[in-house]
Amino acid sequence: MNTKLVVAAGLVFVAIATPLTSRAVTLQVNCNNPSSRLPTISAALKIVSGLVGSLGANTIEVTGACHENITLTGVSGLTLTAQPGASITDASGGTKPVIDVERSTDFALNGFAIRGGGGPFLSGVVCGTNSTCYFSNNNVQVPNFTGVTAFVGSAVALDHDVLEQSGGGLAVISGSRAVVNAATIRNNTGNGVIVVSSSFFNAIGATNIANNGANGVFVAQHSQALLGGVTITGNGTAGVFAEEQADATFFIGGNTISGNRFGVAIQDMSWAGFSDGSTVVSGSATQPDILCWGNHSGARLTAANGTTNCPPP
Repeated sequence: MNTKLVVAAGLVFVAIATPLTSRAVTLQVNCNNPSSRLPTISAALKIVSGLVGSLGANTIEVTGACHENITLTGVSGLTLTAQPGASITDASGGTKPVIDVERSTDFALNGFAIRGGGGPFLSGVVCGTNSTCYFSNNNVQVPNFTGVTAFVGSAVALDHDVLEQSGGGLAVISGSRAVVNAATIRNNTGNGVIVVSSSFFNAIGATNIANNGANGVFVAQHSQALLGGVTITGNGTAGVFAEEQADATFFIGGNTISGNRFGVAIQDMSWAGFSDGSTVVSGSATQPDILCWGNHSGARLTAANGTTNCPPP
């Protein structure tokens, strides 16, 4: 028997049988140079979705102004990082999100300007179908549509992101979760944040929700909002609006809710809980700062939280 042939066959077997999980790659995209090796993010995604994608958590570093729509399906551990000034702008004419993440885990998006979007969920950035997404230091603007949407059991974390000048800031839908740290959600024509259909929203760390055309935070349909260290000001309807068996909880660390048409509004078997006097609600236009109406709604609060018509618990 040919000894060299046996050895070679053994090496091939070992190479096939050994998982390629110990290494990762970093790819460089330059959207300002059409003749570069990787002139689009989509071109880089073709590489990491093939054999290279099995090598570990991969990173795509992006330079320039990209005009494209990106879809990620079944990806794990991918990071898109912007070099200073990098942007991604809708190229679909409003028929697709700029970024659509589906059935993917540990996706990170860092430092981009995101402009435009659309599609079935009318959003610029979508994290959907049991995905986990981590966003930091992005600026998202989507005229007429929502900046970021999490839906169908997905989880989103925002860290120092700015969601502004859109139809809405953040939507958390259908059993999804969002945790927001030191984010800014402002100057959107609709709700700053909407949390519906058994979803969860947690805002902490000097998050600012301001000057949105409708509610600062709207929570409904068996959903929960947990707020600590949040400033909610100047919104066209309520600072926080809870209805349809929803729960809004204001915990230690303090919140400032002021200058909204309503401060905190609670309706239709919903509940607001104030853990102590560190949350201050003030400046409602013509009614109590903490307002209960509709069927069987209530609040647990102290006099320090603001004026109220809510019955005692």
